[in-house]
Amino acid sequence: MKKLGLLLVCLVCVVWQTNAQEYTYNYQRAMELYNDGKYADAIEYFAKDIEQNPDNAGYCYSMIATIYSISELYSDALTYANLSIKTMPKKDKVWTAIAYACRGVAYRYLEDTINAISDFNKAIDLNEQYSYAYNQLGQLYRNKQEYRRSEDCFKKMIEIDKTDATAYYGLGVVYYAQKKYDKAIEQFNYVIKLQPEGSNAYCMRANTYLEQKEYYKAVDDILDALDIDANDCAYQTMLTLDAEPLQIIKTKLTIKSNKYPNLASYPFYLGRIADVENKYKKAIEYYSKAYQIDANTVFLSAIADDYVNLGNYNKALSHIHKAIDMDTTSYSYLLDKANILNEMGRSKEAIKTINNYIEAYPEYFGGYYWRGWYKEKIKDYDGAIEDYDVAITLNPKYYYTYGERGKLYLLKHNEILAKKDFRGVIELDTSSQGGNHWAMYAYFYLGQTKKAKELMKTYLNNDAEDNYYDAACLYSLMNEKEKALNYLEKALNNGFTRFAHIERDSDLDNIRNEQRFKNLINKYKRKVEQENSEKDEDIGEYIEKTSEVPFTREGKVCKVKCKINDLPLNMIFDTGASDVSISNVEATFMYKNGYIDKKDIMGTQYFMNANGEINEGTIINLNNVTLQDITVNNIRASVVNNQKAPLLLGQSVLERFGKIEIDNDKNILKITRKERVK
Repeated sequence: MKKLGLLLVCLVCVVWQTNAQEYTYNYQRAMELYNDGKYADAIEYFAKDIEQNPDNAGYCYSMIATIYSISELYSDALTYANLSIKTMPKKDKVWTAIAYACRGVAYRYLEDTINAISDFNKAIDLNEQYSYAYNQLGQLYRNKQEYRRSEDCFKKMIEIDKTDATAYYGLGVVYYAQKKYDKAIEQFNYVIKLQPEGSNAYCMRANTYLEQKEYYKAVDDILDALDIDANDCAYQTMLTLDAEPLQIIKTKLTIKSNKYPNLASYPFYLGRIADVENKYKKAIEYYSKAYQIDANTVFLSAIADDYVNLGNYNKALSHIHKAIDMDTTSYSYLLDKANILNEMGRSKEAIKTINNYIEAYPEYFGGYYWRGWYKEKIKDYDGAIEDYDVAITLNPKYYYTYGERGKLYLLKHNEILAKKDFRGVIELDTSSQGGNHWAMYAYFYLGQTKKAKELMKTYLNNDAEDNYYDAACLYSLMNEKEKALNYLEKALNNGFTRFAHIERDSDLDNIRNEQRFKNLINKYKRKVEQENSEKDEDIGEYIEKTSEVPFTREGKVCKVKCKINDLPLNMIFDTGASDVSISNVEATFMYKNGYIDKKDIMGTQYFMNANGEINEGTIINLNNVTLQDITVNNIRASVVNNQKAPLLLGQSVLERFGKIEIDNDKNILKITRKERVK
């Protein structure tokens, strides 16, 4: 979503830079703050300008709408886009087109396709060269499977600019959707020529090669996309590969892991693949290797998840506690901890833990959903319903919440509300792919058992252990005990070892007293206990250490001495910069003298400087950055194509050092971090 907003932002910036001399101080100040990503402050200045210069209101409203679109607050974006259209000077067709495009984006993400298409067409009528509007329109038509119209939009973009990679990419996706794979590959090839560091084209070309069963080419493209920027499309494609390409990518990832032993990404990807294959102990080995390279809490969380899958909740809790201790700013691990506690049967403790999570993220529906789930386990049904109500208000499309609330309404003998919730599940749970479905239960509770069985059969074709467990629950509810036990055995055999959950799952009450049920649980519990008694990896203990790093002042900036790849440098300590940034002079010196080599060069990127100018920079990987006695590895850095560019230590490295306090009286930085005891 944000990429779509970014295209709109770029056009707005270009228009503003072209016409900046026409605007007031408040407007120009607002635009500077906007370009720095300080959106709340920018809105304040736009509001001041509207009050002082009503004739300028249309432009300000358009910018406020753009900010809300970027922030994914589409209802607010729609409100301000409407105001912009009403107040924009009619003679300014370019800005009026932007206002319609802002509203079109809002309509699109509010799922009002008809009005979105209408607004993008109005924008094009006002500005026939408006590529952004054609791009949006092309995507909407593609989603509606109106492929001819979609093609025409992307071809028009190419007429406007024959070097527009976005247009060729859009055209390639249209051909892919129509299964015109050769034509799709032709477009993606051209996109990659225009933008060799654009990862999305590699991912889409990989998916196209997969359709043609050209597995080696597909795998190479997936790995290229992952190497460029850990592309999410490529990551998801990797996790859904069939057996043959999956074996190829595992082999190539293993080779890369051995070739680049200082990069944690390759063992991490191997761990994710092992998870997909339900090889949880193997996954833990990979994550542990990644963790030894880079003590990142993400790897601890992944290890904890796998210990949950193995039924070793104490180990899972130990790892998530370490993640919480190491990263006190991330409350997401509290949700992991709460779920582990609940899996252990400690639901009251889980509720206390998730209360802290909800306090940190009050607008996220998931916290309320899970708290409702925990309350359900301790039979606080009224409290659970209250939480489910809030979760549905915040996210009305998550069908699991309706299902769980519907079951509680049944317990409270409110069949009208229960049936309404079950119908809501059926309306929302429409995909036949993957696990985690609720529609079959909804049909059962509505009395449509035949439909429930047919749907369950469809889900079972996916061969996931969650689906087998769901089948066991469904047939248990139907009191078809033999089938329920058969599916439970398949689920346990495939790795479903959530025994605390099984013990408290009321869906299984009809088979719980069967001897075969007891034998199965005892058998697989012993198996898990035997596996968990084997020696686990040692992630080590941590102690808290504080370092004092002196700095010097030069004008308004603070400079510190550090080493990058063992090269001593004086750099500006800049908490406002996102990356480490060096000029092409230092980068050239480092390359020529062996401080960086070809494999460290990751590609190019466009970025905006403090003056609002767009510059091209090279992205490199720094093997190590040392500040006094603290060293962190594998840091992303930008090489600016400017000999006078300052040397900046930005957030990509500062957040890895630890908690930083500035003592202006003593001119020192106090850095506190968790350090592993060897």
